[in-house]
Amino acid sequence: MALSLFTVFVRPHRGRLLVIVTTALVAVACALAQPLAAQALIEAVGANGAVLLCLATLVAITVLEAVAAGVHTAVLERAGARAVFDVRRGLA
Repeated sequence: MALSLFTVFVRPHRGRLLVIVTTALVAVACALAQPLAAQALIEAVGANGAVLLCLATLVAITVLEAVAAGVHTAVLERAGARAVFDVRRGLA
């Protein structure tokens, strides 16, 4: 009974939930990749390697993580507010 009520309120938000999960996974993947990119940058500096490429990669990973986290937060807040609104409207 409770699960069927839950699915009734969650079903309209499937698209938002997919965006929430996807952006969370992207942000986590970027957070895990940052130390590897930093290590590559440090090794490139020590070996007179492609420092600019490693630096650009590290910056791109950091920016992508920030964008993914921002989108994740915005969509999560919006989905939560809409879900609460739908529950309140359904109970009225």
